[in-house]
Amino acid sequence: IRYSGSPIPLSFDELNTQKQVVLVEFTSQSTSPCISTLPVPRFQPMEVIKGDLQAIEKAINASEAIAQASKIDSINGADTDSNKSTVWLCIEVETQDYLSDLQQRVQQFLEGKNAEILQLKRVRQRTAKSLSETQNVQLSELSVKDVFEARLALASLDETPADTVTEAIEPQSKSTPLSRIDRIRHLFSDAVELVHTNKEDLANKEETEPLSTLSGSASASEQNQATQGEA
Repeated sequence: IRYSGSPIPLSFDELNTQKQVVLVEFTSQSTSPCISTLPVPRFQPMEVIKGDLQAIEKAINASEAIAQASKIDSINGADTDSNKSTVWLCIEVETQDYLSDLQQRVQQFLEGKNAEILQLKRVRQRTAKSLSETQNVQLSELSVKDVFEARLALASLDETPADTVTEAIEPQSKSTPLSRIDRIRHLFSDAVELVHTNKEDLANKEETEPLSTLSGSASASEQNQATQGEA
């Protein structure tokens, strides 16, 4: 039994898997088929580069695939092969610091090179300790935003804009796309604002309800007194 997969890598996780096709030959001289495998060549160069910024820059400069794709004719300065494919990169930056210009800094490493970043991830060392154990603070001393930012700092989030792959096909828009971490911050701010609004509405409702109840009770008492007087 063989699992039928794709003949090309569908993600960077499949780069270490040799894609192949299975050739089954039947002959009249034998009752058993002849089974052989044929490796599928990779026509689109793809690489995963990991490490801190210094290690990533060094790996990019040492990459044979990037060097081959960026190779130009030393005589006339033109590409030696106009059909060379752009190298697709997945870059995982190992850092404990938050770098707002991470994408720009990594992009500078590719200046003059025929390579494109399709995935840019920030990888941080995870810790099993709680926030109060690590920083010796009580949650009651922190605001909602402080707790959210501290938790966000422990996560490994993709810094690549949502439409990075689309931009490779369509012209780049005037507006700069937000990274995943910025979109999460926007969604969190909207959620906190909605919770505060609901709390204020609930508080206003609770303030008006007792007045209505007292008014209703007073009217009922006056009606009972009037009924007793008529009797």
